[in-house]
Amino acid sequence: MRRVTDEKYPVYHYSENAAFRSILEDDDYTDWFVENDLKGAGKQYWNKNKDYPRFYNACAVVPVKTYHRSVREECLGLLCVDNRFGGFDEDRCVHILNGIAGDLYYAMGTTAGLNGKTQEVKADV
Repeated sequence: MRRVTDEKYPVYHYSENAAFRSILEDDDYTDWFVENDLKGAGKQYWNKNKDYPRFYNACAVVPVKTYHRSVREECLGLLCVDNRFGGFDEDRCVHILNGIAGDLYYAMGTTAGLNGKTQEVKADV
């Protein structure tokens, strides 16, 4: 399923997904998105992939960034978890995904350093 979507949409701008756009652009500065019923959200949720309801009806998204910086200061990407049936516990889910995203941020920075990139990433200890 994922492969089919990736082949259909090789380039996917963040503004073409309501969850991604809300994290990166909304003025409320909420650095996460959790919705357990995307179909029920109506016009509050949209996605470039119009076939998404065949694959999932719930998603949780957090930015890949350092914990103490805002998404507007620094964001390397977005960590997204989808499922068909919902049931995301918003409080726990956001904390767990932020922990994983922080590890990804550190790993991506370390890898960039190993590949000769000039980006500096420091772990928050």
